Amino acid sequence: MKKIILLHTVLLVPTLFLFWLLAYRNTIWWMEGMSFFSTLPDFSRLQARLPEGLVGYVAAYVLQFYRWAVAGALLQTLFAWIVMACADIVVWRVWRRADRAWLAFVPVGVFVALQCRYCDGAGLILWSGAAIAAALVAVCLTRRVGDGGIPQGRAVRAAALPLLLLAAGCAVSLSLPVNRAGERLHRIERLAEDGRWGRILEIVTPEVSAEDPVCRRYTLLALAEKGELPEKVFRYGITEANDFYFAGRTDHVGCNFNAMFARSLGLDNEVVHQSFQMNSISPLGFSFLSMRRITEAFLREGNLPLAEKYMRILLHSTCHREWVESRAWLISDIMENGEEHEDDHILTGATNDQSLLVNMATLYDRRPGSRMCADILLCGMLAWRQMDKFEMLFPRIYASAYRNQDVLPRYYEEALLVLSRKNPDLLKRYGVSRFRAEAFGKFTDLMAAGRYDEARAAYPDSFWSYLYAAR
Repeated sequence: MKKIILLHTVLLVPTLFLFWLLAYRNTIWWMEGMSFFSTLPDFSRLQARLPEGLVGYVAAYVLQFYRWAVAGALLQTLFAWIVMACADIVVWRVWRRADRAWLAFVPVGVFVALQCRYCDGAGLILWSGAAIAAALVAVCLTRRVGDGGIPQGRAVRAAALPLLLLAAGCAVSLSLPVNRAGERLHRIERLAEDGRWGRILEIVTPEVSAEDPVCRRYTLLALAEKGELPEKVFRYGITEANDFYFAGRTDHVGCNFNAMFARSLGLDNEVVHQSFQMNSISPLGFSFLSMRRITEAFLREGNLPLAEKYMRILLHSTCHREWVESRAWLISDIMENGEEHEDDHILTGATNDQSLLVNMATLYDRRPGSRMCADILLCGMLAWRQMDKFEMLFPRIYASAYRNQDVLPRYYEEALLVLSRKNPDLLKRYGVSRFRAEAFGKFTDLMAAGRYDEARAAYPDSFWSYLYAAR
């Protein structure tokens, strides 16, 4: 039996380790972010009152180490190995034949196929506990037999079926749309958390953005961060101003994005608000991702008492000492130099696109130097097809953000050309390129001739197609 377990270990460990590391690397990151563990008595008492009890406590402890992808992949492999080793014991004790050893990989394949479902870790602990219990029952109720091994010359045949069953479990896991969609979303969330906006625009194509409202919000935020919003926003399938933000949405996806959106705009009060919203719907009432985000928001605000409070809480986990120590210098810097911070309550009450744009207008009024806020406001007006409001706001924003530019961003030019049909003086006041003016003339000629599809095909990602032909 020892030789059988050794062979199966050689087959399973490298295969599943690489499978998790390559196929679900970002899911591992998300599992750690949504988990929470603390050695504080309050957390232990809370766990004791929850239905999961000890299982939940152990799962929370283990998920801390998913902070590192390699450690997470190894732990996911360890759970599968426990199921495999226990199944080997049961199969050997019941059948006592080496040629039936492949049967141990039937539960292993099922477990691997389902492993992505157990993101809170409790299912992993329960599977492992059930496997150990089954092995103990088999040992207690069956007669001890000799330690058999694999007959000479049959190692290849003995490995073929286990590998086939393991591959089947992996294939089923990858074939489930919820698993694939989750990994894609967690990858984008992680890139956004790390501020890798260019990478998001590389992997989320305009076609994907147009079809997926979650990806669309991340691409629009990435464009805003890179200053490319007024050049590319309609290329990525925007349908309304609400595409910039999850207005009124209180699930993990919405709160996580809204917190990063607020962080990009420098609205730390809203970062904390959205992070608390995430905590309230997290399985344990807290999550590492939210706690880290809240701590950094308080550090940026210069709120030392609350920043120190959350840093102490994180120190009572197992894997955050280095993270806390790397930010301790900020406390000394704030104490020496002080920190000026303007209180804000922007976005907290945003429940639709109209209130979002009102918030952006209020924020721009207070921060006229914010190019990102100006672009979100103007592009939101265009997405909302509010041309009168765009015309009213543009002169002020132009004076502070675009006066020294030889050429205006594409969609501002296109909007001004539309407005110039009623007010030709606009083209004298702002620098609209001759190329864009000629293109608008061709577009209007096609539209006047009733050739709407041809106009849309000739200028597919233009503001004109969005305003007229795409209705």
